[in-house]
Amino acid sequence: MNKTATHRSGGLSPALALALLATACASGPYTAEVLAIGGKQLNPTFDKQPSAVNVRLFPLIDEAVFVQASDADLMQSPDPKLGQGTWVPPYKDVVVYVGQRDRIKIEIKPQVRFLGVLGLFNEDTGARRLVIDVKQLAEKKLVFDGFDVKAEPLTAEDTK
Repeated sequence: MNKTATHRSGGLSPALALALLATACASGPYTAEVLAIGGKQLNPTFDKQPSAVNVRLFPLIDEAVFVQASDADLMQSPDPKLGQGTWVPPYKDVVVYVGQRDRIKIEIKPQVRFLGVLGLFNEDTGARRLVIDVKQLAEKKLVFDGFDVKAEPLTAEDTK
């Protein structure tokens, strides 16, 4: 067997490997936009008045680590306890206001597969976390109401 035949059956040629590496690097980070909507009953206070909620967004490689982490681990600043190689710093803190619709921009690096969302609500009785596949960010909106955050499909009205 000659070197060329062995090389072809044994893996990628050096030229092809370099081309794939260049393509991967060229894809680089991009900015994604996520629509966040604050409901009319968002984050009620002790006297039942709606209030804004702080939200922390995590670019994730591994969604399981985010799901299994404690709230205390996720709220650590500046370094949440998520384990090296499971997320891509930095996280992003935003505020969602009652009755407001805001587009949140977040940088998505090539290795990021998911976006973890943590709502820092006044009470922990609702669904305060969710994970979205970054491939679905263009199709979803984040709806914050009561003590919950949900990902819902975008509607025609949302894209105006």
